[in-house]
Amino acid sequence: MYCPRCGALNEDDATYCKNCGNYIQVANTIPQAPAQAPYYPPPRPARKNPVVAAVLNLFFGLGYWYLGYRRVLGVPTTVFIVLALIVYIILSIFTAGIITLLIAIVLAIDGYQKAEGQRGFIPADLSTGGMVF
Repeated sequence: MYCPRCGALNEDDATYCKNCGNYIQVANTIPQAPAQAPYYPPPRPARKNPVVAAVLNLFFGLGYWYLGYRRVLGVPTTVFIVLALIVYIILSIFTAGIITLLIAIVLAIDGYQKAEGQRGFIPADLSTGGMVF
């Protein structure tokens, strides 16, 4: 017979559980399987400071590293940061930094939103699998 408290298997004529000492009523019942352990969802990643993420994202998207993203826009985060740096340099030359500033602001807003737990608007992924917005 199974103990109703801890689920341990005991002799059919046992009065007390050999595992936990719980009183077991002797009855002509069909033994029940032990209760399943409760489900605990996997821990969520620790929240990061949204202001720090926004400021770091002003600089070529460095906030994605801070937030732990593995992929941004479908490429590894490191590749994204290097490409962002190259784009910043080229656009700064041709637009006197205006477009570069706008891109930096968009990245900062996205970093802030992602640190707040929102999805943001630039596709980024925390794992190596599919994309998350």
